[in-house]
Amino acid sequence: MSNKPKIKKKKPKKPKPLAIVGTGHGHQLAPTSGEVWVMNDLGCFRYCTMLWDVHNFDWTLEENYENYSHIQEDLTEEARWKRTRDRDARFRRIEEFCSRTGTALMSVKSYDRLPNSIAYPLDEVIAFHPGCREFLNSALSHAIAYALYLGHKSIDLYGINVEMGTEWIYQRDCVSYWIGRAHGMGARCTVSGSVRRPLRIIDKKIYGFDRIQKDYGVPKQVRMMNKMGQSFPQFVTVVDESEEEW
Repeated sequence: MSNKPKIKKKKPKKPKPLAIVGTGHGHQLAPTSGEVWVMNDLGCFRYCTMLWDVHNFDWTLEENYENYSHIQEDLTEEARWKRTRDRDARFRRIEEFCSRTGTALMSVKSYDRLPNSIAYPLDEVIAFHPGCREFLNSALSHAIAYALYLGHKSIDLYGINVEMGTEWIYQRDCVSYWIGRAHGMGARCTVSGSVRRPLRIIDKKIYGFDRIQKDYGVPKQVRMMNKMGQSFPQFVTVVDESEEEW
């Protein structure tokens, strides 16, 4: 009989999920704890650990005064920053929210007046994903690429519908590309929410086999929020497909 002590095998730790939240229907299902990245100024009205706005606020500042070059020389940097905040409501919301809460802001550059702002490491991300430059056509694409660059193995997308018109329709293909790339890299990537057909099988039929997933998802009543982050008395029904079996 062997006297060797039995060595207990440690169970592999499940990767901590990262939630990336867009502004589409279904963003209400996003978690209110853990690592949560939120697109644009929606992050000012809900829980998030990083707010993403991949626009150059300096460009906004310059555009606001491009027709007033005769007064720009007389304005201090602080005065120009203040006037830009007064003219651009979205910029003002993001700047005030990040300054007040200390939430990180991911943008195209870091700003001296926002010490918690982070410059998106574009060169490093492109080097990590060779040949991916033409697929970075939205903030969401940047976010998934960055998450994979950081080594995240579990990524849940909420409020990512990309089925409407305007710029979403051409961003959809790149979102699909990054979801596929995540799977190819061994990362778990799910698309949650009630509207995700553009990114999944229509009617859940597998082409040529007619196999249909019976359970569509779990209807959930989610309380609506107003612009100040306060709850409305009414609820909206959102179907959570994140726990369905495929």
